[in-house]
Amino acid sequence: MARPREFDTIQVLEQATHLFLVKGYAATSLRHLIVAMDISKSSFYEAFDSKQDLYLLVLDRYIDKIVDQLVSTLGQGASPRTAIAVSFNDIIDGAMAGDDCLGCLLTNAAAEVCADDAAAGRIAHGLARQEEAYYEAIVRAQRSGEVPPGHDARALARFLTTSANGLQLMAKATSDRMALYDVARVVLSCLD
Repeated sequence: MARPREFDTIQVLEQATHLFLVKGYAATSLRHLIVAMDISKSSFYEAFDSKQDLYLLVLDRYIDKIVDQLVSTLGQGASPRTAIAVSFNDIIDGAMAGDDCLGCLLTNAAAEVCADDAAAGRIAHGLARQEEAYYEAIVRAQRSGEVPPGHDARALARFLTTSANGLQLMAKATSDRMALYDVARVVLSCLD
């Protein structure tokens, strides 16, 4: 009979998420994880099997969370175009909120992954979900007349997804809020 877990799974997953945000997958060792999660090695293996399995679980949870937030943001208010602008402002505000700009785990993972990596499929799926959220917002904006109907909604959604993730990376390297707003302004001009 298996012993009951002696730790809060949600809490240790949050600790692992933070560590992967800080160090990335490759630089995070099993020892780092065990210390950060405050669990024993045997408890780690009993709960997660491997560092890679834990990472994939953390990625899945994180992707669900950020995509749900994006869908919520893009669905708010009467103006889909304004909601798209808010999503970019949220990226900037989130990046500027703390002293340690860790970025977005999905973006960081995409920058670190190789195409044949086990995480690549999950990252691609997360990016596709972001793209779909932007696509739906653009289609609504086209229906309401806020975005010209002749624009390719799918191409715009891909561009917004790529730009949002690029903005996340840029925000890790600069504390110049105005530079980030400049980028967002130019990106959003593609909707004109």
